[in-house]
Amino acid sequence: MPNPPTTPNMGLIQPVVGPNGTPSPTWATDLNINSQTLDSHNHTPGQGVPITPAGLNISSDLSFLSNNATNLRSTRYIPISLGTLTGADVGCIVVSGVDLYYVDENGNQIQITANGGVAGSQGSISGLSSPASASYVSANRTFVWQSGAGLPANMDMATPILRYNGTVGYPSPSGSNWISLEVPSTISSGYALTLPVAPPANNVFLQFNTTGALVAGPNISGGITNSNLAPVNYAISSSCGNFSVTTSTPTNVTNLSATITTVGRPVRIALVADGSGSPAFVGVSGSSTTLQMVIAILEDGGTISNQVMEVQTSATGNILDWPASSICHEEYSPTVGSHTYTVQVYSTGANPVHVAFCKLVAREL
Repeated sequence: MPNPPTTPNMGLIQPVVGPNGTPSPTWATDLNINSQTLDSHNHTPGQGVPITPAGLNISSDLSFLSNNATNLRSTRYIPISLGTLTGADVGCIVVSGVDLYYVDENGNQIQITANGGVAGSQGSISGLSSPASASYVSANRTFVWQSGAGLPANMDMATPILRYNGTVGYPSPSGSNWISLEVPSTISSGYALTLPVAPPANNVFLQFNTTGALVAGPNISGGITNSNLAPVNYAISSSCGNFSVTTSTPTNVTNLSATITTVGRPVRIALVADGSGSPAFVGVSGSSTTLQMVIAILEDGGTISNQVMEVQTSATGNILDWPASSICHEEYSPTVGSHTYTVQVYSTGANPVHVAFCKLVAREL
């Protein structure tokens, strides 16, 4: 009889069924041969149908027995958390977030990509190792420095030199057009300058507070007006009325005392008219041909100004008056804090002295 047919994928002998089929014991021999072939098949060409992906159930790590994986078109990774890595991940490439990492044999997680570009390689910058990264984003010409995934890194440097970035239509960023941010050479300690969380709602002066925060000052939307300016720092006393005393000893003038808290700027102390409409003056009278009056201004009880007014004539019975505005003094270096200014008067000849309808004003300049 003719040779029996064989199967196309493994060449198994197919006994012929029927009255004229394969006689015994040939069919039994064919079955034994087929069993041996089936027992040794490995799905290589001629050894069965190749296994498709649908026929695989990979439920644990798949070993290549130290062989290479070749002819791969690409590999695709499922993002994982770097905190879940174990010793089994040593020597692996993984994806965390949107970036690629290599876990070296010491377990270091070395970032390969960052912000759409290649991260700086370990060792190119001293101490740069995952999760820190340095990268350049060509799309917006930006260097990105991170201390961790999505976390900006601090920069410790000297003077940064800023230039315009050279957008088309503007001058080249190179050359002598630049701005630098500098730290004073005499700085003795560090402090932080903090910017506002948002631009102010109106046009304002910006000023630093005592913590280094940049804060909004007076509103200047309508220009610089009196309402935009800081309040004038001054103090004014009550009126002394029509004060008169006959003495050769420094004597306090009634009510002429003003207290002001300063920041260390100069202070002007002066007599002004009290606004009552009565003539405001200082003077001395007497029968002597020499009349002398001393007006002293005191700061916290200590004399800071002595002003002498004197007249000499051949006649007697003189009266010598000066306008109140002629008496003033500027204290150029007061200490920071509260100060009280007072006025004392006397006559070296024990003549009557007069301070009429005046007030004392102390104003920080």
